[in-house]
Amino acid sequence: MGSFVGGDNFWGVPDYGPSSGELASWGITVIAPAVAGAAAWEAGRQRSIGDIRKVSSRGAVRQWFWAARPVFVLHLLLVVGALIMARLTVGVWPSGAGLLAVAHLLVLPCGWMVIGWVLGLLCPRAVAALIAAVGGWAWLAIPRSMSAPTWRHLTGFATEGSTLTDTLDPLVYLVPWLVTAGLAAAVVLLTGARGRPWLGAVSVAVLVTTLVTGRSSVSDWGYSPLTDARVGHTVCVGKSPALCLPEEYEKNAAELRSDSVPALEALQAAGVPSRESCKWALTSSA
Repeated sequence: MGSFVGGDNFWGVPDYGPSSGELASWGITVIAPAVAGAAAWEAGRQRSIGDIRKVSSRGAVRQWFWAARPVFVLHLLLVVGALIMARLTVGVWPSGAGLLAVAHLLVLPCGWMVIGWVLGLLCPRAVAALIAAVGGWAWLAIPRSMSAPTWRHLTGFATEGSTLTDTLDPLVYLVPWLVTAGLAAAVVLLTGARGRPWLGAVSVAVLVTTLVTGRSSVSDWGYSPLTDARVGHTVCVGKSPALCLPEEYEKNAAELRSDSVPALEALQAAGVPSRESCKWALTSSA
């Protein structure tokens, strides 16, 4: 994960909260496959217990949460690791739009956890874990190298991030969440296909509907993810000149302005007109 969430891959702005969260979200290419493979392995281990689960005083849901504890722990440890790596690279913890990227690290692997768990119930755990991990990685990573731009927006691996003037639209994360939930639902339906064959047809219908709907929702995005322009995000200090910076750098504005004033005065002394004098000259000539 360090090869993804590291300085060599950092494309954002230093000390910028959204960039920190979005850089951490690159860890999804490791976290989702790891969680899926671990879930498949634990599901196979629980299946080997057999009828012992039936005599437990816990309900089915509590049994599942109890059995999946190692997977949850692995998931949280990997997320914390991605956040620490992003903090060391960018210089700040995620904030603002970057918090949605952190939620992406928590939500999307849950869908792959369900997929891996079902595969662990259907196949030997060694085979299921391999299929879940490799399949999850392939789904996330391979579309980035495809010429068809729409498929890359369905997986959840967003390689472009927010800038100082615009931020990623929430749909960049919401669409992959819904697509992954549809894939998980299609896989879950397969568990009942042995006794009720019609569930197999329903599973295929859910899968096709998920992919077609997801693809149509991002068909006009092109190669870049959807973004929204930032409005009212700047903070200005001083007058003549006034220095305006994004609100994330408000604490540095006064120092930067004081450093720039001597340079501006030297330019004016050299005969370079200031912005105010240029405006006055244009008004006089008009």
